[in-house]
Amino acid sequence: MRDWEALVEGHLTGLALKPAESAEVIAELAAHLAESCEELRRQGMTEEEAVRRTVSQVEDWQKLTRLIQTARTKENIMTNRVKQFWLPSLLTLLFSMGLLALIQVFGPNPWLVARKSGWSLVAPVAVVYLPWLLSLPLIGAMELIFQIGAEALKARCLVLSFSCPALFGLFRGCASGDGHLQ
Repeated sequence: MRDWEALVEGHLTGLALKPAESAEVIAELAAHLAESCEELRRQGMTEEEAVRRTVSQVEDWQKLTRLIQTARTKENIMTNRVKQFWLPSLLTLLFSMGLLALIQVFGPNPWLVARKSGWSLVAPVAVVYLPWLLSLPLIGAMELIFQIGAEALKARCLVLSFSCPALFGLFRGCASGDGHLQ
């Protein structure tokens, strides 16, 4: 019985992944090669011939290493994009639209901007919900927290607190240097 993991690890020397990720890739590829060899043995081949055919399934180990590296890197980029951009944006949109719906039902009457006209049935030019507009900087600050995470929060908190003085009290823990909200 061959040690397929040692064989795969010997061929995939240039794999620049985290140790846990690299071990996972090596174990998965070794399991695939072992299954392939066992299948060839069941078909009546000698062990040497089955091993030779199994190893020959991979024509270029360097090309396979590059393909694995590219696939794992793209996978991580997409995961970070979803976590840091799409999910916070979706949550911000849902929260702001839900807040607008609540203000429309339960909140104060909107401020209507209309043109002066001789007709009494002129539609308003704009309907402004001031409480909702005033809540948008806070919702934007929440999205910033979701997007940048705890590691980059400290550097950007000062800029955010200067752009909206009402948030200074919320972000004073960042200015103290511990990087956590109080």
